[in-house]
Parts: sequence; structure tokens; C-alpha cells
Amino acid sequence: MLTDMPSAMQATVAHLKSEILRLQSHSETEATGGTKALSPGFEAMSELLPGGGFPFGRVIELVGSPGTGKNSLALLALAQATRQGEWTAYVEGEQETGLYPPAAQSLGLELDHLIWIRTSNLSQALNASIGLARSGAVRAIVLKLSDEKPPAGPWSRRLLEAAEVGRSVIFLLVDRPSIFDASLRIQIEPHGHEEVELTLTRSRLGPSGKKTRGILPTCPNDF
Repeated sequence: MLTDMPSAMQATVAHLKSEILRLQSHSETEATGGTKALSPGFEAMSELLPGGGFPFGRVIELVGSPGTGKNSLALLALAQATRQGEWTAYVEGEQETGLYPPAAQSLGLELDHLIWIRTSNLSQALNASIGLARSGAVRAIVLKLSDEKPPAGPWSRRLLEAAEVGRSVIFLLVDRPSIFDASLRIQIEPHGHEEVELTLTRSRLGPSGKKTRGILPTCPNDF
């Protein structure tokens, strides 16, 4: 589902909330299988994370230069959510490389449970992500950040509060560490011809500095 911003965001969120209430008449705990974390869908990442998954209610920063696989890592996590019948979202600017739906589908993401939002500036992208997270209707959100300087304002606090209120995971995709106060920051670097090396460079949930490696399924236009 591709929608323009900002005019369609409130209607989209309202529609999602009504649909989920109609299709899923069980509690939040049941909807997430009683778990407190989202499976990464990638064994090496599971080994790296405290508790083996991305914790709900948190902001996760995936850092890596273009082509290192951060997009694939985020899409693999979204795929795990859609397999559980959860809604997910991908938010980007109109000048970004762009999500390639067939590639996302090849990683296991069910497109009928993905909201794809393209915005005209970073403030719109941040507001869209915050609104979707706070709604409680979207379990995992990917926010593709450009290299431009984030706008003034308490965006870091607002993102974290939205994730906490909606019990969602917000993934920030950045080329280098940002000013946002992410709960977990993971650096992604190539290792050899096929492997990637993952380093937990920041953690508010336990010790940082842990490293792991693995062969990551990739998709075209990864960034």
C-alpha cells in the first residue's frame, strides 16, 4: 500500500486500526504471541541482540554505508512481523533510492501487510513514523533517513515515546550514527565477499561491543 503524505496519514492509520480490530479480536499480548521482541529473521542478528530479538517499544538504529545490507536486515524483520499477521510500514523521502517491492517480497515480506509511505521532506517522514507508531496498529516501522541534518525539535524523544506507546519497533536506516537516542545501534560492515559483520555499538539494554558475522540474504537496491 503506497500513500502520499501528509494528507492521507490520519485516514490510513484510522483504517488500519479498524481493520485490525475487526480481523484480530484478541489482546495485544495474544497478537504478539506473548513475546517481548521481534525476531530478526537472521541468525547472526539473533546472536547479537540482548534477548535474541528486537524489543518492542524501542528505536533501533542500523548503520552502514550503501550496499552493506541494512535495508535487507530491516526488511527481514518486517517479514517476521507480517508472517504473524501484523501490519508494518516503510517510510522514505521522495528522493530516496526507494523500496523495491518484489525484492522485499523475496525476503519473505507479505506486501498486503506493508504500508509504503513516500514523503517530500524529513519532517514529514518523522511525523508519519511517529503517527503510525503511536496508533498501535503498526508493529514495525522502517524509517529511511537521508544524510541531511535532522530538523530542529525533540524528534528523538518523540520517536521513542511513540514506539513505547504503540509497542512497536522503529528502525532507523542511516549511513552513519545519527543524533537520535536509539536504544540499540548496530553497525553493519562487509566481511569478505559474502559475509557481513554486525557490531552492537550502543545498547541501553545491556553491554555493547559484541560482534557477530553471517551471510545475509540481500535484495537489489540495498542501502
